[in-house]
Parts: sequence; structure tokens; C-alpha cells
Amino acid sequence: MWIQGITDGTVVEKVMAIFKNVEGATIPADAVVALEDAATTDGIRVVQPNSGGLGLVVGLADKSIADAVVGYVQIYGYRGSSKVWKTGVAVVIGDVLKAVAAQDYLTRDDTASGINGLFYALASLASTSASATASLKVFIRCM
Repeated sequence: MWIQGITDGTVVEKVMAIFKNVEGATIPADAVVALEDAATTDGIRVVQPNSGGLGLVVGLADKSIADAVVGYVQIYGYRGSSKVWKTGVAVVIGDVLKAVAAQDYLTRDDTASGINGLFYALASLASTSASATASLKVFIRCM
């Protein structure tokens, strides 16, 4: 685990953990990752979240992580980029965001309150009719 502390008020606090990608493909930067929900689960193996593993989300990939390689996943703190679904969904500052099964992006969580989310929007995002994701500033609370 790597913890970047606040030093002079210009560098924000964030926490990274090291995980191994076993998705079978590269996990792109800013993608949501979750612990593998299989018999081989060991606390280090991660994949894209699936419907059975949404409760196992651990954070966002800091950079692309090639298959069968270890890489950093941000598990806490401010992040200047993420993947957020914007088709038919407007996001405002403070909205709780959630992982989506079999996807590498977040979407607004209409059922969550501010006390039980893992990801929070720190910028607004307009809805669009085209199928697309956008980069958005977020606060991560997956510890």
C-alpha cells in the first residue's frame, strides 16, 4: 500500500494498493476494479466487477494494468479522472456514483445516500442521448 500525504496544501492525500489483473485483458486507466469472486480469490486478484461481485469493488485503476500483471489501484482520496456513464444520466457535484456489472465505468446511484457510497462526483456532467462515458473528478472511499 502507498499513502501520499498532504505536504504543503497543494498535493492531496490519496491511497493506492497493489493488485494483480486476472481479467484476461488489459484493465484500462480509470476503470473500476473488483476483487475476483471465484474459488481462487486471494485478496490480490482483480477483474472488472460482475453482477455477483459489485460488493467487492476496491477502487479505480491508476494506470492501465496488463493482464496477469500487478498495478496500482486508487482506493481512497481525490482523483482527477474516472470513467462515468453519461447516457441519459446527468451528474451533479456530490452525487453518489456506483460500479456497473461487467463494465469499467461508474454511473449515478439514484438509491444511495451520501453516507454509503464508495465514489462521489466532484464535478457536474450533462446527460447525452449518445452512448458514451466521460472523465469526471471523483472522491474515492473504498477503504
